[in-house]
Amino acid sequence: MHGDIKDGICSEQYGGVPGSLALLALIHLLHKWNQVMDTPDKVIRIIFLDFRNAFDLIDHNILLENCCKIGVRPALIGWLSSYL
Repeated sequence: MHGDIKDGICSEQYGGVPGSLALLALIHLLHKWNQVMDTPDKVIRIIFLDFRNAFDLIDHNILLENCCKIGVRPALIGWLSSYL
């Protein structure tokens, strides 16, 4: 991943990461779930979220401010702003 926000992204992030696939995310989840199932007295809780209209539900100004805070280049901020 290129430099703009590399340090601000969790290593378990799959969406929007070059070279990453939904399949890799599913494999990771299944692996984690299998580990938990092999451990006595552990519980698995799963939440599925639909982000289809996520950008419609957040304050765009706050999103852009947070992008600035984590070091996204001004050129990318401008592009994101025009997208939103």
